[in-house]
Amino acid sequence: MKKLLIIFSLLGTIGLQADYFTDATKAYLHQNYKKAFKLYKKSCDGSNSMGCVSVGACYGSSKGVKQDYYEAKYYYQKACDAGNPVGCEHLGSLYYYGQGAQQNYLKAKELFKKACDGNYTFACKKMKLIN
Repeated sequence: MKKLLIIFSLLGTIGLQADYFTDATKAYLHQNYKKAFKLYKKSCDGSNSMGCVSVGACYGSSKGVKQDYYEAKYYYQKACDAGNPVGCEHLGSLYYYGQGAQQNYLKAKELFKKACDGNYTFACKKMKLIN
């Protein structure tokens, strides 16, 4: 019985993270960026790597929060470390442009490759541009 309660508790937590992300996206589409940011942050805190990408994107574009490339870098790194290829590509872009990190084309190319290896074709195109 205890095992069953633990399993249902875990499943409920996973569902909440998905709900945070879904609700955040709805808020974002309705241009309620502050609400979207808060919900994306909850999603990220609950181990949703796409939530982390979205928090980074909010910091990078100043949507719902003051623009801060260092914070964007932190969240993109968190997503990339979790295996999210979009997070790796976005992190690579920060290195490429020197935003929130010292400009480093080699590091950018490594991150684009990692994202490309994760089947993110946009990153594959970016990787080929760096020679």
